[in-house]
Amino acid sequence: MTRLHLALAAVVGLATPLSAQALPEPPIGTPKAFTMPAVERVRLANGMTVAFVPFGSVPQTALMLNTFAGDLDAPGHPWLAAINADLAKQGAGGRDSRQLAEALSAMGGALSARADANVTQYSTTVLSDRAGDAIGILADLVRRPTMNQADFDRVMANRKRDLAQSFASPQAMADVLLAKALYGTHPYGTPVPTAAQLNSLRLADVKAFQAQQFGAARTTLYVIGRFDQAAVRAAAEKAFGSWKAGPPRKRLLARFTAGPKLILADRPGSEQTTVRLAYDAPAVASPTDIPFRVTDALLGGSFGSRITANIRENKGYTYSPSSSVTSRPGGASWIWSGDITPSVTGKAMAEVFSEVRRLQAEAPSAAEAQGMKTYAGTYLLMRTTSADLIAGQLVRADTLGLPASYFNGYIQRAMAVTPQQISAMAKQRFPLGRLVMVVVGDMKSVEPQLMALPELKGATIQRVALPKTSS
Repeated sequence: MTRLHLALAAVVGLATPLSAQALPEPPIGTPKAFTMPAVERVRLANGMTVAFVPFGSVPQTALMLNTFAGDLDAPGHPWLAAINADLAKQGAGGRDSRQLAEALSAMGGALSARADANVTQYSTTVLSDRAGDAIGILADLVRRPTMNQADFDRVMANRKRDLAQSFASPQAMADVLLAKALYGTHPYGTPVPTAAQLNSLRLADVKAFQAQQFGAARTTLYVIGRFDQAAVRAAAEKAFGSWKAGPPRKRLLARFTAGPKLILADRPGSEQTTVRLAYDAPAVASPTDIPFRVTDALLGGSFGSRITANIRENKGYTYSPSSSVTSRPGGASWIWSGDITPSVTGKAMAEVFSEVRRLQAEAPSAAEAQGMKTYAGTYLLMRTTSADLIAGQLVRADTLGLPASYFNGYIQRAMAVTPQQISAMAKQRFPLGRLVMVVVGDMKSVEPQLMALPELKGATIQRVALPKTSS
């Protein structure tokens, strides 16, 4: 073998002298303590808040305008808040959508708009010396949206396509069915409208929502990055100072409806079985919140989790299983998701339940726990690495009522979780009597497999039809 062949063999692992030697895995380090950047909040005379967060060294300013106006404020009309945000992007302050985009582009930015059950957000990141000009545009979006019929018709056409796509997706439908099972008629329980609800919306409904639900008292402008604070504050006073306070924020707490409950939706011929498994979780910032999040990482919430290793890596039953904790005002939920080969749906779920029972019966090793604590701790760090991510965390804190100490002590509390606490969390939070499970798939082959699982024997079974794409 020539020297070139030896070199190539070594590169691809064919030469054995070095590759045959087992290299020790590097030890898992301990993440450093994290401190959320300091926030200075200034209250304008009309009740609006401006939150200043100096951050980074790049001469850019991230601006996020957050108003507590969402689907909670429009009961019976899911997506109304999102349609309102879509429509504002079409024109505001005398500019159409193209002119808005060009104006922000000249400042180095682009406009983002979103709305959910709790909030409506408009955001952009611009050059620091143009922050004041960008604030004027954000003010136009909430104070002077154009809202003409042609723009409304275009927005609605897009939303109707989105709804049709949702109805065609087993994953989206599983999420819809689970939300209804967990939260019922609460707006959290209706994340998407029916076709009839969407078709019934008129421009007048959006205008009424904008006029009635937006105001200074519900709004915070987050200013993050490098900026001249005096100049930015003056720009905010000019843009928002005369805005009416409007109504106070609406709070409508939702409570998790526990099982045991099994919801089955038949989708004949489906190539996958889509599963959602849910339990209620500790409220954010409660004493068991972070220990539970570490437990989630170990069980299903990380790529190295036990469930993922079992049914993805070892058995190949599914490609991308995962779990996560979702916190809302008033509570939280743990949801495991998976798309499983139909013929092994029962086997896959048996393994999921087996991993839960194993963790309940025996605490993990110190090494396994250390890795998951590090993962759970650094998860927060990954969401505070940029100005817009910090803005997102601040909005989350304001939505959930979190103190700054929640972030500042997060990593230390995660690293203090013991293996015994992890096992205790599995015992306390995953009793079979509170299980809620949604399955979308070909029930002719899947349902008999599920009925054979002992964990589902006592569950209330509900068979539902998938929604139609038109009214």
